Amino acid sequence: MIERAVSGADRRVGWVCDCLWSQTLFVFVFVFVLGAFYTVFAGCGTLSSMREREFWELLEEVFGRSYGRSLAQDQRMPRLANMTVIEALDAGEEPRVVWNVLCDQMEVPDSRRWGHDHNAPPLPAA
Repeated sequence: MIERAVSGADRRVGWVCDCLWSQTLFVFVFVFVLGAFYTVFAGCGTLSSMREREFWELLEEVFGRSYGRSLAQDQRMPRLANMTVIEALDAGEEPRVVWNVLCDQMEVPDSRRWGHDHNAPPLPAA
């Protein structure tokens, strides 16, 4: 059995590799957790706002497919700088805000405003 003497340089290289691996793993986990947190709480998930997809589903359910799409293209909303639904969403307005303004303008009662399940999403953070 031949034993090889490990020099100080070899030990330092091994330590550096172990340290870099630990740091890389930490950064990966941190970015993953941060991305998951952002998805859920910062506007991409259902906990903080209405998604645009949900907006279009509600528009179709409450107003009907043809009439809802016509409203989205033609109905001007004075409370949103006289923009249409499509213009407001393209300008970055929250879908929930656009939905509430449209429903207020069209005098949709709260009992019909959120479709058959009556679950309003939470208000967007101010």
